[in-house]
Amino acid sequence: MCELLVRMVDKINPTSPELNAQCMKRGDVVSVCPDGWAWSAKEQAGDPWYILKFPGDPVENAQPYLAAPEGDPPDPMAPRRLAYFNLNAPAVFNEASPPDPMLSYLVVK
Repeated sequence: MCELLVRMVDKINPTSPELNAQCMKRGDVVSVCPDGWAWSAKEQAGDPWYILKFPGDPVENAQPYLAAPEGDPPDPMAPRRLAYFNLNAPAVFNEASPPDPMLSYLVVK
C-alpha cells in the first residue's frame, strides 16, 4: 500500500504571479510514502493536508504524481505538478466494488 499526502487548500504567494504558480495547490500530491508511514500530528490533522491510502498499490506506482512540468528553460508560470486529485469529485464507489481511486480522482493538467 502507498500513502499520499495531498494538499487540501491552495497555498498562495500574493507578491508574485510566478511564485504563486509554483505554490502547491488543492489536490497536488506533496509526498508519496509506504504503508504505515509515521505522519506528523499536523499532517494527520487534515488541514491543510489529507492522507490518501491506496491498498495494494506500491510506492513506485504513485511516484509519477510527484512529476513536475519539464521545459528548457522551465516555464515560470507552469504549475508545480503535472497532475492533481480532484477533491471535489463525488465518491461514487463503495468497499464492495471500488474502482481504482487513483484514476477516479486524478486530473492531468
